[in-house]
Amino acid sequence: MKGSLWNRWELHMHTPQTKKNDCFKGGSIDEKWENYYKWIDEYIDENNPEKNIKALAVTDYLSIDNFLKVKQDNKLPKSIELILPNVELRLALQGKNSPVNFHCIFNPDFVNELEDRFFSKLKFYYNNREYSATKRELIKLGQDSGKNSSDEEVLLKKGIEIFVIELSCLRKIFENDKELRDNTILIVPNSNGDGASGLQADQLEGVRNTLYKLVDAIFSSNPKDINFFLGKNPNFDKRKIIKEFRTLKPCFHGSDAHELEKIFEPDMKRYCYIKSDTSFEGLKQTLADPEDRVYIGDKPPVLKRIESNPEKIIKKIKISKSSSENRTNDSWFSNSEIDLNPQLTVIIGNKGSGKTALADMIGLCANSKQYSEFLFLNKFKKTNQAKETSVCIEYQNGIRSNKKNLNEGIEEKSETVKYLPQSYFEKLTNEIEEVEKFRLEIENVIFQYLPEQEKGNSQSFAEYRSKIGKIEKSKISNLKNEISKINEKIIKLEDQSKADRITRLELDLKELEQTIKIHEEKKPEVINYKKELNNNIKLKKYERHQTKLINVKKSVEQSLKNLIERKRNLEEFSFELEKRIGEIKAYIESKENLLDMLKIDICFKCSYDSKLLRDTIDELDERINRYNMFIKEDSKGNFYKGNSLIGKLEFCEMKILELTSKESIEFQKFKDSEKEYSDWETKWKELLGEPNNPNEGSLNFLKNELGYINGDLTKDLEELEIKRQEFSKEIMEIKRDILKKFDKTTISLQEILQQNHEENIKVINEFVLNKDFYKAFLSNINQGRISSYKGLNDGEIFLKTLVNDYIEEDNHFSNIEKLLNNLVDSLKYINRGGKKEETDLSSIIYNRQNLYDYLFGLDFISNEFELRLRNKKLDQLSPGERGAVLLIFYLLLDQDTIPLLIDQPEDNLDNQSVANILVPYIKQAKNRRQVIMVTHNPNLAVVSDAELIIYVNIDKEKNNKVSYLSGGIENPKINKKIQDILEGTAEAFRIRDTKYYI
Repeated sequence: MKGSLWNRWELHMHTPQTKKNDCFKGGSIDEKWENYYKWIDEYIDENNPEKNIKALAVTDYLSIDNFLKVKQDNKLPKSIELILPNVELRLALQGKNSPVNFHCIFNPDFVNELEDRFFSKLKFYYNNREYSATKRELIKLGQDSGKNSSDEEVLLKKGIEIFVIELSCLRKIFENDKELRDNTILIVPNSNGDGASGLQADQLEGVRNTLYKLVDAIFSSNPKDINFFLGKNPNFDKRKIIKEFRTLKPCFHGSDAHELEKIFEPDMKRYCYIKSDTSFEGLKQTLADPEDRVYIGDKPPVLKRIESNPEKIIKKIKISKSSSENRTNDSWFSNSEIDLNPQLTVIIGNKGSGKTALADMIGLCANSKQYSEFLFLNKFKKTNQAKETSVCIEYQNGIRSNKKNLNEGIEEKSETVKYLPQSYFEKLTNEIEEVEKFRLEIENVIFQYLPEQEKGNSQSFAEYRSKIGKIEKSKISNLKNEISKINEKIIKLEDQSKADRITRLELDLKELEQTIKIHEEKKPEVINYKKELNNNIKLKKYERHQTKLINVKKSVEQSLKNLIERKRNLEEFSFELEKRIGEIKAYIESKENLLDMLKIDICFKCSYDSKLLRDTIDELDERINRYNMFIKEDSKGNFYKGNSLIGKLEFCEMKILELTSKESIEFQKFKDSEKEYSDWETKWKELLGEPNNPNEGSLNFLKNELGYINGDLTKDLEELEIKRQEFSKEIMEIKRDILKKFDKTTISLQEILQQNHEENIKVINEFVLNKDFYKAFLSNINQGRISSYKGLNDGEIFLKTLVNDYIEEDNHFSNIEKLLNNLVDSLKYINRGGKKEETDLSSIIYNRQNLYDYLFGLDFISNEFELRLRNKKLDQLSPGERGAVLLIFYLLLDQDTIPLLIDQPEDNLDNQSVANILVPYIKQAKNRRQVIMVTHNPNLAVVSDAELIIYVNIDKEKNNKVSYLSGGIENPKINKKIQDILEGTAEAFRIRDTKYYI
């Protein structure tokens, strides 16, 4: 036997004469059945896993008649090894379209009990009379319902149509009959129409939870349902599923065929594969291991692996005895063929039963490099028994190894099995009983990879690690300053391009254009006195002095502005010059030890005339003061006179007053009208704004702003973001320098340890997120606002999901640019209803400057290098855990996909280490390669969910005859053997009682 294998199971399929919706083709009942059997026969293809149905659950409403007929007819293909009765009934619970359906798949060996212990116990009340679900009672119900027919089949269908069962009645039946319950798998569909998901609002949570708690499995192919009932929903994990619904639930699926064309063909090729013996107990085993034993889809990944690499799967071991008349009387290994499972095969038996002998035989045929560690063969290879026994292995593709006598050695060929004998690990674990020895063992493996020139004077890995290159902090600081400046500009552009700001600008522009239009309509007329008074000397003086006044004003303002600007530039230059000289001197002084060691003498001199620079600044300051003196009043309220600009300004103003006071009324009108026009023109220019440097809020300002936003802003923003990324990459390169010397030494180890997302053991030699990253990031976010990070829990989940999507655990941050972009994008946008919407950054980020500086300065990245187990340091590990770590450390170095053979790994482990550390690796390894394990502790086989268990026994009273018994955990005989040889009692493994029939 090969144990638990992946096969297609059809657990929900009707037949002709089904009590509802019989749509099978045929002119008569007999013809329908003939067509039914023919269709199935033509569909089945034993060479195609997708069409090789191994088990069929014949489904009907409140009846097993069709199941019994299929069994009696015996016309199904012989490849269908198991036929199960599936009784479908309806609950007195209303789904969306109809009452909720319910399925009971019974042990076919228990069908003779169903009439008295199940159907007769189901109760339905109609017109003040109680009816059971026996055939006779259902016919009576059909009659009493008013159905006018003498045909019992018609009346039976009518009775079934009416009959619904209270959930409490169903639950009571199974609570009161443990044997019935043990021989029944209860299933509820999860569809909206006739399943638990469709329960009406007034029946929802309480009843639905009761229903889920009662059933063992769910009929659904929806991936969301599958993950939910496996406890993979982040809001409803495994503990909550078990607490609320009693157990994790497998999701089964079937074609629900009521017609020929639907037979074995569910929608979307969502076939139901089950990994077990083809037995009712095998099906029950899925209840203990719903995730590992049920697959909904076109084909399980394991089957695809077997098809792709059949040469890497050992199909069987063939042992043969010599036919020589001179052979010994010792039976020892007789002629036999032992099948192996393509996933995990565990060889069990009492000590001295011949388990290791099988492992050594496989290693011999596969040319294992550990030949010198073969305990059994090295002990017996010179005996007559070894000479009389030959062995070979056959692979899945039919190719066999060379037949070998047990006293032969290995061939000069590549090994086709990775064999890890027990003694191989014993030698290692005996040398690392203490923590420090264990640490040295691990670190020395890495240290040995270092080139001698890299080691330098270091005598150990720890010493070497403490001396490797340090990050140039001053350079990183300068880069961070540049990033901060860029971030300031980016934030300004982000604010400029906000949608609400654009809307506001557009509204302002529209309103301003209307204001300008109204203002232009109010343009005043200027009384034209200029022509009449052309020769008027007074008017010419007025115009001349007015022009001079304007020029004087501009001259005063510009001169003062120029002086202040020149002074500021000189002061900034002086400050920066002093700062740079100081930095250079400080840097040279900080490297004094290095320069002395390298015998390098650096003489740095920098001189300049600081007095000349200071005198120039003082002179400018004095001139500025003089200008200010001209502008300010003295202590008596008098202005300074003379040839100063302010004096000229006062002179012009005096002349204007003199002229204007002597003008005629007509000229005053002209002056007033001209002032009115001047005021209008000033306002008009203010509304329009200058073309090149318009005042804020003017027409040209708004147009320029909108034009920039719609034009060059995006390009400028992208250029700044690119520059920011370049600086971040420079920082990352500096950080990476500290790891470069490790890359060549640990890359192979890291690759192996990183293959699995759920690794328990880690060699930390890379960049990692700071432990406070999520807290630091989210502390900058207003999680009460609408964004990708809204909600404390949801926001954290979103952030962790985003980061994990782009940073595999313990990687080298080689894609840091993409991570940063996605972090920023997650802030800028939110997906709502499948649409990408822009957020308001200013409202969701408390301080963008701080957050951007934090992210792009890469403050959230640090480096670590340490070996840890479940985040526990070496000195925190138990002796059993230390043994497990070393075992895992060496096992994971092997990335090959050839079969992996391990002999008694538990000898150096405690039970807790076996269950919590070794088992997860074995369970995952068996999905990517064939694993064969020898153990005298069957618990290891059970907790590792072995697909095949081979029980080996040696009978010394029968000339040391070795015998084998094979099967899956669900096989009753194997189950009994497991209990017989358990180390301790079955009570010790109560946690796995779903796997033991006790």
